[in-house]
Amino acid sequence: MQRVLIVDDDNAFVDGMEMVLRSKERMIFKAYGVQEAIDILKSEKEVELICSDYKMRDGTFFNLMEFIKKQKIRCQAIVISGHDESKDVAKMKKAGAREVFDKGSFNIQEIRISVTNILKH
Repeated sequence: MQRVLIVDDDNAFVDGMEMVLRSKERMIFKAYGVQEAIDILKSEKEVELICSDYKMRDGTFFNLMEFIKKQKIRCQAIVISGHDESKDVAKMKKAGAREVFDKGSFNIQEIRISVTNILKH
């Protein structure tokens, strides 16, 4: 079973992404902030992919990736952000983001394809 964690402080976005990514072979975990995501990762160390916002009320994607690296959790990451972080894309990728999408202009099908491709490898 593929294990995916969706992290964003926008509840509607998290719930929408769950509907987009849900499938028979995926278990979806939802977190509404960095600390909640960390709490999930402490108990669910087999998460294969994290779909995360960049900036949330209680931290950033970088805080989440720092925890993942310290705990030696092996997972991939995608960032989907509504903020203007185009200048930070290289930093996000260096921190572990395989893909970075802009919430204002991404295509649902692009996300599905990206998630499927990442989880295949």
